[in-house]
Amino acid sequence: MADIDTNEWLVICGLGAVWLGWQVFMVAGMPNAFRARRTPPTNEDPAVSFQRFWAEQYRFFGLTLSIGGVLLTLVGTLR
Repeated sequence: MADIDTNEWLVICGLGAVWLGWQVFMVAGMPNAFRARRTPPTNEDPAVSFQRFWAEQYRFFGLTLSIGGVLLTLVGTLR
């Protein structure tokens, strides 16, 4: 472990983040805020609204992990 420098750690962590983010992204899909078709909010059961909110957060989490992982990998590679 002592032979791995900072740049290699950035690449390793970046690729791990890309992998995890891609898995989340493939399961949850694109966040609704970035989709062309938007569904208007309706008066629904609070439990359904709560589930929809957390599904949207999960989508953003996957997208953020993927983008952050790509950036970490690029920084580690180009540094």
